Amino acid sequence: LHTHATSHSLFSTPSWFRVIDALGIPSSGLRVPLTLATTPALVDAGIPQMAIKLLPFVPTLLVKLGSAGVLVVRRLAPDAPELHADAERRHVLSRNANGDGGALVDGLYVRLFATERVLGGEEVVSVNGIGDTFAGVLAAGLVAGRGLEDAVALAQRAAGLSLKSVEAVSSEVGGLRGLVQG
Repeated sequence: LHTHATSHSLFSTPSWFRVIDALGIPSSGLRVPLTLATTPALVDAGIPQMAIKLLPFVPTLLVKLGSAGVLVVRRLAPDAPELHADAERRHVLSRNANGDGGALVDGLYVRLFATERVLGGEEVVSVNGIGDTFAGVLAAGLVAGRGLEDAVALAQRAAGLSLKSVEAVSSEVGGLRGLVQG
């Protein structure tokens, strides 16, 4: 996505700048806050920065990082609960300070969800279907009313089960149904 947007000059349009400006990113940049919210290696690779640049087009991005976890980058609306929840505030890296309410953006949310357990090489049977397993369980959890943190954790657990299976989606994933539905 980022490569396509770059090659088509989508990062230089007035509408793109309006949303990026409304995120409230300080003139000093976000290198230190991004490093604290993610990892130095991810910031050095430019992963969170590329995701932020895509926010004017896609308001929520989940970047799968394999054994490093999942990076969530969101532009927050003025009524987003993350802006007021104590447990979430540390993931809000910037706030709209320019008074541009027309952009309907009030902040930048960045959060790395580390994997619960990294499998050893001998445990991994197949990587086929892992992304589909993750996306399916994540969607099911969100539709069932799970919060993002719970839904991502369940999706990561399901992906781990499928990594240990010859099937694209492990039959054990069905055992998570009760957890997904709450």
